[in-house]
Amino acid sequence: MLLACAGGKVKDVEALLAAGFPPHYQEEKEGTSLLMHAAKGAHLEVVQVLLAAGAPWMAVDRHSKCAGEYAIACDIGDANRKQSVIDSILNHAVMAEMLLGTVEDQTAKANVLEQQRESHDYLGGTVRYERGRLVDQVDEGVMMEWEAPLMEAHASFLCGDDGNRDILNVGFGLGIIDRAIQRRKCRSHTIIEAHPMVLEKMKTDGWYRKAGVTIESGRWQNVLPRLVAQGKKFDGIFFDTYAEHYRDMQGFHAWLPKVMRPGGIYSFFNGLCPDNLFFHAGGHQTTIHGKGYADGIGMAAMSTFCQWQFLKSKMKEQKDLVIRSCILLTVFMGLMDSTVGKQMIH
Repeated sequence: MLLACAGGKVKDVEALLAAGFPPHYQEEKEGTSLLMHAAKGAHLEVVQVLLAAGAPWMAVDRHSKCAGEYAIACDIGDANRKQSVIDSILNHAVMAEMLLGTVEDQTAKANVLEQQRESHDYLGGTVRYERGRLVDQVDEGVMMEWEAPLMEAHASFLCGDDGNRDILNVGFGLGIIDRAIQRRKCRSHTIIEAHPMVLEKMKTDGWYRKAGVTIESGRWQNVLPRLVAQGKKFDGIFFDTYAEHYRDMQGFHAWLPKVMRPGGIYSFFNGLCPDNLFFHAGGHQTTIHGKGYADGIGMAAMSTFCQWQFLKSKMKEQKDLVIRSCILLTVFMGLMDSTVGKQMIH
């Protein structure tokens, strides 16, 4: 069966599946799956047959690589064929995760208290500014200076060149994106920040005295209802919080129609499976599709050195930063995050 998948012999694969061969099979030594072998050879028909039969798209080998990464690494000299396999696996992943998310929505309440506790612990704990980064009380990096190129690109998306936009940033951190917004000028600049020690640092650094800048202290969950009641609307919104979960971000997204002007720009920074390029891409595509924003997705990449020394959690020092943008009917959504690995062709 492995040979049939690797050789693109779709008839043989179909026959073996019909005879009862398990589509989820992984060989013992390296842990490679049937789908990985088909993806490595860019055999689209075999990939589609395996996925339809229930082959798990998220299975990983003993090196933590999934079938999507095998497709990305494929070197067949036919970019279109390679891309079709990547798209097939990614689209299947998005649909599977959207269906799974619908089921999980019914059972997620048990996790809510734990997630709220994590956020409460962070906001009630200490943070410190050191070596160009913001670190929490357990030595986890809240924000680091190497994120500057990403924040510059976010700010460019949000502010444009007209200098006549109302911008909202949720989560100050080191203030990297807020400094970038200030350099580009805007009509008004609103910042929501919840951590008391960060707010004190903002006061010390003069943010409360800057012309056109409004500081809203508190969690966005408490601040946004107040802004909506005041009739506040924004042309650009950026979201980058800490000690929150994916479902918190989904909750924030539900507020966008109430606080964003038509034709506005929304951008966010979120890890979404940062240790695996393909899972990361699937996470973003699921987020976009889940809001009905399925068209006009593009991406580009930049590279930077990421310093994790002295921090509790470390990732690879060299990271490729993937910039995503999605054009909507009434909103331009600039999506950019950091990922580990090579740029995906998409």
